[in-house]
Amino acid sequence: KAMTANIVQTSVSLCEDTTTYQIQLTGSTPGGAWISVPGGVVNATGLFDPSLATAGTTYKVYYVAAGAMLSCSAVDSVDITVIAREDASIVTVDQTFCMNDPIVTLNTVNPGGSWSGVGVIKGGFDPTLAGVGGPYTINYTLNGISGQCPDVQQIQMAVMAPIDANIVAAGPFCENSSSYQLQVNVLGGVFFGPGVTATGSFDPAKAGAGTHWIKYWQTGFCPSSDSIQIIVDSIPTAVIAPVFLKGCAPVVFIFADSSTADVATAHWDFGDGTTWDVQSLDASASHLYTTAAQNIVVSLDVVFMNGCSAKTSQTIDVLEVPKADFTFDPIPATSDDPRIFFTNKSSNASEYLWNFGNTADPDSSIDTDPKVLFDAPDGDTVSVTLIAKNEMCSDQITKDVYIKDVFTLFVPNAFSPNGDGVNEMFLPYGKNLKCDICNNYEFLIFDRWGEVIFKSKTVGEAWNGKRANTMRDAEIDVYVWKLYYTNYFTGETGNKAGHVTLLR
Repeated sequence: KAMTANIVQTSVSLCEDTTTYQIQLTGSTPGGAWISVPGGVVNATGLFDPSLATAGTTYKVYYVAAGAMLSCSAVDSVDITVIAREDASIVTVDQTFCMNDPIVTLNTVNPGGSWSGVGVIKGGFDPTLAGVGGPYTINYTLNGISGQCPDVQQIQMAVMAPIDANIVAAGPFCENSSSYQLQVNVLGGVFFGPGVTATGSFDPAKAGAGTHWIKYWQTGFCPSSDSIQIIVDSIPTAVIAPVFLKGCAPVVFIFADSSTADVATAHWDFGDGTTWDVQSLDASASHLYTTAAQNIVVSLDVVFMNGCSAKTSQTIDVLEVPKADFTFDPIPATSDDPRIFFTNKSSNASEYLWNFGNTADPDSSIDTDPKVLFDAPDGDTVSVTLIAKNEMCSDQITKDVYIKDVFTLFVPNAFSPNGDGVNEMFLPYGKNLKCDICNNYEFLIFDRWGEVIFKSKTVGEAWNGKRANTMRDAEIDVYVWKLYYTNYFTGETGNKAGHVTLLR
């Protein structure tokens, strides 16, 4: 009868510290023999013992089912590799730290593994990250190249809190203040610094004016310290810093408290019978003055936060508000004589600034009563502004000054229509000699016999020296002219007559 031998696995890997491993058969003839190469690691029942093996060695294990004849025998095998257990031994030992200690590097016999646990960061232990407490279990896992026989080792870490050395803030103090016992959360430490005893009695006079660092030191396994700055002021000065020293009634004066130390309480006397008490670090104040007065004394009494006190005062003036006003003459001025005299009627002012516009000479002035020539050939209405000032305040007024245009008339007494281009025409001239709405304009020329040789009803039409009826040149002679016109502004009619000499 033919034998059968069939091992389930063809290869197996075992860690060196595995207890035993039972090789499994399937469909095999029972009663066969187990043999290993190298030998000595498998028993008669197929139980493989890694403790008898050499780590790093692969063993060939055979199952042999022998028949009556060699040809009826059967054999099968499995390769069993024994792998060494990884060594995750930790060099760093169990420790207790203070919370503010630096990060500790975690060292091992074999690198390449991974760390885990409270406070672990990048291959180190951070007491601050872990926080007060413990012991904390820190694990080191080494999987090795195969990852089949990893090892995990542990150490214990504990974190202690430093003794609380916190100093309660104190001051500022006045240079002549009495000694002050500094306060701490936990007693038992030692104080160091200017003006302080080992037990924490601070004497501002011994420390002197200035800023001083005071240190408190707590000893022990986790020592700690704290420092504070204590300011010792020279005996402070009360200072009033008004925004301005003069103003015009009614006016609100703002008095800034610029004292050299923080204020606990302050008493203001505003010098007009009004007082004010304030409790604030900043004793700045404001006060409304409604009545003008000179040399008002404002006083300030201060008690500072450091217990010092001081007093100061400031003199202010409350002025009358200026009132700007002026008159001018003549009323109205005319375009043929546009000079105007200004009379200043302002009150409570000491300085003046006039603005007469860009058609005036001068266009501005600081004189009290200026005289001004306006450029207004056709008349004008000019806005004149006067600003009246005293030391602090000003007022201004603007008035319209009217310069009246005029009607004028002028007729020459000779002309020479000889073709030389000079004085060729004869006609009346005048400012505003125009007749938009009238119909009585007429300009007449008579010869010595009374004959009309030229006439026109059109303003600006001139006699060219020719007889109008024949268009021949008039003789050199003296001619009579007559003009009928209307005053452009008043509408009044008038007439004028005269003589003109014609020359060639």
